[in-house]
Amino acid sequence: MSELLPPFNVEAEQAVLGAMLIDPDAFFKVDVTLNAADFYVERHRWLYEAYASMVRDRRAIDFVTLCDELERRGQLNELGGAAYITELIGATPTSLNVVDYAVIVERLAVQRRLVLVGADIVQIGRKGEEEDPAAMIQAAQSRLIEATLRKSDSSILTVKEVADRYYDRVQERHKQGRTIIGLPTGFPTLDHMLSGLQPGRFYTLAGRPGMGKSAFVLAVAWNMAKQGKHVAVFSFEMSAEQMFNRWMSMLTGIDSRLLFMGQIQDSEWPTWVDALGQLSGAKIHMVDWGPTLESMASKTRVIYMRYGLDLLIIDYLQLMSSPQRYRNDRQEEMGRISRGTKNLAMELQLPILAACQLNRGVEQRVDKHPVMSDLRESGTLEQDSDGVMVMYRDDYYNKNSETPGIVHLDLVKWRDGPTGRVFLRYVKETNRFTEVDLFRKPLDGFTLEDGEEVLS
Repeated sequence: MSELLPPFNVEAEQAVLGAMLIDPDAFFKVDVTLNAADFYVERHRWLYEAYASMVRDRRAIDFVTLCDELERRGQLNELGGAAYITELIGATPTSLNVVDYAVIVERLAVQRRLVLVGADIVQIGRKGEEEDPAAMIQAAQSRLIEATLRKSDSSILTVKEVADRYYDRVQERHKQGRTIIGLPTGFPTLDHMLSGLQPGRFYTLAGRPGMGKSAFVLAVAWNMAKQGKHVAVFSFEMSAEQMFNRWMSMLTGIDSRLLFMGQIQDSEWPTWVDALGQLSGAKIHMVDWGPTLESMASKTRVIYMRYGLDLLIIDYLQLMSSPQRYRNDRQEEMGRISRGTKNLAMELQLPILAACQLNRGVEQRVDKHPVMSDLRESGTLEQDSDGVMVMYRDDYYNKNSETPGIVHLDLVKWRDGPTGRVFLRYVKETNRFTEVDLFRKPLDGFTLEDGEEVLS
């Protein structure tokens, strides 16, 4: 390539676009860092911008719809027509290396901007005979910063921008006069403590096996879906059909084992059909494969952009894995997973609720209620979580328990308020949870307000 030409790589740009046309997931892998302006070839900028616009509007994208969008923009013929899009698809053998292609495109885009800003700085220096040195330096620095800003740097905010956003949010909440500002879980006491599940927050639900963690997060998912919310559920230990069967049991009150075996009484069929209709219309997106942090994040972005997403549920966190180089140190691997999950919550500004398995250390104590320190062997999970809840069932350990079927849900960490305890009744056969008003022993001075409704 001639030194007179700015640096660019047509083949890398074509490979990025071709990968996006072959595999829709490829777009979400590169859009984190790339902008349309990063493409040197003008028709490539047009194509990327059209594709991104269709993703933002959650429109179906294929060869026909993309051509139609470019035609609507008056760019299809100048771009080279449908034949050029076909050429891009044919010239890209695989989408697996799309991130590597994007790195090349971004690096060359930065190089081009540096070449341009270098010329600008030369001009600033030549015209600055009578200028204040500090002013020239500031002008040069400003141009350099503008040239090197990346898409991922958009999270940098001034205090004025934060103040304006904060003012608008507080004003809106003041007008609404509500105590629940996030998404209600369907459990009044928990919602009162958390003010609902809030965007950008990472919530952990921890407990030993058999406590009912999976059933609880599925109950929260259904309570959200009943409100018309979009919920994504990643289960790394249950298939989509198993999750669906649990919801059917929850809605019908029929033993989940009998439902799975098809042992339904004649009198139960109307209830079963009604529950099937309710679930079929719910905005729940189930993923029962993809156990790595990267694949989970990628699939979440796809759901978020295509359908909208209000809540992400992960069941359960330790079944996710990282690249091989992290697997020799499980604590480091879990730290990477928890930080990545928290970053995803902040990036997409949605709440994430993740079930988490506690180690056997709980079993060695006389009081088997989990505590915050039981998370300390799970990487940085304790620090990364905005809210930590732990579950305890006395009847799991004590067959003669005075409170059979009662679950203690303890909120042991919450960045924005008090901690406390919620009492739940758990019917394992039907996966049902309801809140009960038992003897209340708040962990941090929390009590229900007078007259507040409690389910029973």
